Amino acid sequence: MGIYTNYSKIRGIRILKNNYYTNTIIYSHDTCENKILTKEDILKAKDFYDASKEPLNIEIYVEVSTTYDLCSSPNYMWVPIESFNIIV
Repeated sequence: MGIYTNYSKIRGIRILKNNYYTNTIIYSHDTCENKILTKEDILKAKDFYDASKEPLNIEIYVEVSTTYDLCSSPNYMWVPIESFNIIV
């Protein structure tokens, strides 16, 4: 049971800088029309992340589902990930 993510259909990527109490978005690529990002879009975000010399957080906007609600319309949420290795 829980929340299950569909990493094959990424609709947005955010890279955040942690400022102790808040996260500041320093990179954002999301589609207004809920289109799936291309591999090139993901690699651009990865290059930006790799160029940083400070620790950053990554979030992706993906479709999620739960075992409690299998027959509903798609739901989406920002999900933190540890590295781009999960999605590239």
